[in-house]
Amino acid sequence: MKYLIPFLFFLFACNNNDKKVEDNHHEDDNHQNENFVKLKKEEIELYNIKTQVLTQKSIKQVLQANGYVEAPPNSKVSIHSLIDANVYESYFLKGDHVKKGQLLLTLSSFEYIDMQKNYLISKSKLEFIENDLKRKKTLYEQNVISEKEYQKIKTDYHLERYKLQAIEAKFRLLKIPNDKNINDISPFIKIYSPINGYITVDNTNKGKYITADYLLYEIINKEHLHVEIQVYQDDVAQIKPDSPFWFYVDNVKFSGEVELINQKLDKQTKTINLHGHLFNNLNKQLKHDMYIITNILTNEKKAIAINKNSLINEDDQSFVFVYKDEAFYKIKVDIGIESEDLLEIKNIKEEYSKLPFVIQGANTLNNILRKDDFSGHSH
Repeated sequence: MKYLIPFLFFLFACNNNDKKVEDNHHEDDNHQNENFVKLKKEEIELYNIKTQVLTQKSIKQVLQANGYVEAPPNSKVSIHSLIDANVYESYFLKGDHVKKGQLLLTLSSFEYIDMQKNYLISKSKLEFIENDLKRKKTLYEQNVISEKEYQKIKTDYHLERYKLQAIEAKFRLLKIPNDKNINDISPFIKIYSPINGYITVDNTNKGKYITADYLLYEIINKEHLHVEIQVYQDDVAQIKPDSPFWFYVDNVKFSGEVELINQKLDKQTKTINLHGHLFNNLNKQLKHDMYIITNILTNEKKAIAINKNSLINEDDQSFVFVYKDEAFYKIKVDIGIESEDLLEIKNIKEEYSKLPFVIQGANTLNNILRKDDFSGHSH
């Protein structure tokens, strides 16, 4: 009997320890299944946590599409000499801003010298023929000369006038006044900027020989930049003229609206081009031919929505926080359409649908929750 009592005591102690271990396991399991953060009132204020019961809101779907910034044809100028010449002096570099009428460069040209010579000779000759025509017209009317002789001087006059007009047309193409006199022959041609804008191409250097079709400068005026957007054929039905869009460059937001929808499909890319008007296109960040990713607002629907900052994305899943029983619970949700600021959330359990959702401070709560999971739930 004296050995039975210690044995029973030992057996009871062992059973009691096993029960404690089992209870501890249950406590650990319950602890790890918890997905909430409990904060004091002053902590909620400190972290600036804000909640709101979600209601149906008007939300427009956002379609992302690639595009680029472009200057309209009248705001982009390619400058050629239109004559064989040498660069005598160049005054600007790529990136420089120039004003309309500002001198860009000076050329020297033997061809231009010959043009001036031919112009002045033809002009002088035409003056002589014109005087002779007047004289012979009087003689013809007085029957002093034959009709054939009179018609010949008329033909000479017209031929010389056409020749002079052709040279004057060349001068106009070269933007050179044609009111020159006999002492004005010069080897130099001055080329001026036809628009205000920035030099984007500069192929000049002093002494360089250029042909008539050689590109000297390209100048772009940025006052009327627009965007060209490529949308896949399956998506274009969602877009209408006046559909708003936006994009970002260096964290600066640019907004606009769709003006034109091309009626022709690009067979190679299976896309249709949209022409978009910009509302704030004077910012220096925008450059011609700049690649952009645009967000286009398309279809509109009523849906339970939350602002994008309230969403937590982890492992290809989406979560939000809901306030229940003085704690913030992290729950999984499905995402529907999205607009610029809002997200449609779907498949919310009935028990959460009428509760306040966190609309500000979700990332703070998630960081606290992750820290607690790592260190053992301090809140």
